[in-house]
Amino acid sequence: TPSVRRVVLTSSVATMCTDASEKDNAPNGILTEDIINMTASLDYQPYHFGKTLAEMAAWRLAGSQNQWTLATIHPSFVLGPGVKYHASSESFKFMVSMCGGEYASGAPNIGLGFVSVDDVAKAHIVAAYKEDVVGRHILSAANTSFMEVAETLRKKYPQYPIPTKAVPKAMLYLIGPLIHSAIKRRFVMKNVDVKTNYDNTKSKEALGIEYRPMDETLYEMLEQVIENGGLEKK
Repeated sequence: TPSVRRVVLTSSVATMCTDASEKDNAPNGILTEDIINMTASLDYQPYHFGKTLAEMAAWRLAGSQNQWTLATIHPSFVLGPGVKYHASSESFKFMVSMCGGEYASGAPNIGLGFVSVDDVAKAHIVAAYKEDVVGRHILSAANTSFMEVAETLRKKYPQYPIPTKAVPKAMLYLIGPLIHSAIKRRFVMKNVDVKTNYDNTKSKEALGIEYRPMDETLYEMLEQVIENGGLEKK
């Protein structure tokens, strides 16, 4: 369409790295928009591999014409209440697992970035209409972990079986692959008890994002899960 002047692609921080430990090889230990994922494959973290290929294809397409410019948005793990509750959503399934007892005996303390869905929505709108927005933009409010999320939730919802302890990394390394084929020893070594370190400076400066606190986002999301029957009200 000739009227199109800007295209905004929803990508992911998965296109910057495959594992949380990759921050150790990044300049100053920080994962920025300058880094492209070169470690994912069809055999290891295929989601990250697919996201990276898709983004690279988008940049090639953008470079082949001069009608429109491209901006890409790279959220970390998106949480927060949705317009509608979807039980099949990975974010909602995470919340149900965290508060419904699946990890009651212990959770894998996986490092991850977190961002509110509200901030992701705002970033897309700004990127679409602000003329000087260019390039890639990491959207991540905090570098956190499963156990930090659990601790935050327990403060307000102690009546739910939210995990209070982490499964030892050595145990996960030994028995993880026996429990589920997706739990690879490489993943355990590089992501369990390892915090990631995404740089959100560009999103603040170029997109004007003022990140919502993690606790507010988690509480609002859990309330939506409870109200829609994802978890029993207690």
